Amino acid sequence: VMGCTNPLSCNYDTLAVMDDGSCYNLAVTLSASDVLCYGDSNGTVTAVANTSPVTYSWSNGGTADNISGLLPGTYSVTVTDTFGCVATESATVGSPSQLNASIIVGNEYPAGAGNGQLDLTTSGGTPCIVAASLSSHNSTLSSVG
Repeated sequence: VMGCTNPLSCNYDTLAVMDDGSCYNLAVTLSASDVLCYGDSNGTVTAVANTSPVTYSWSNGGTADNISGLLPGTYSVTVTDTFGCVATESATVGSPSQLNASIIVGNEYPAGAGNGQLDLTTSGGTPCIVAASLSSHNSTLSSVG
């Protein structure tokens, strides 16, 4: 009888007398996608097992090979194959930092001179537009400094 003769493998066959090269140990690999913006719940995690069929049991209750609509945090999955072998792995869904802004107003002087200023400083968030490209979006705007 041919089959898996390695007793440490998931598919070990006690009746096998000749190894057929089918021995394996169950493994799962996860890939996570972070949320797009601070406070979002659009992260995802996908699991890929090295055999099939398998069942998935996620820490959030999911049972498919992927979970979505996730808040930032750590998610784990337990994968079980038809032989009862189990593999567990965890992945973290990240988040960009919160966007913060401060504005300093420089009033025009004298009144009606049209020389007022706004000094806007931002930090955190997800990069979208930078000072160097500001004027390309609106030709009446400029960036100094």
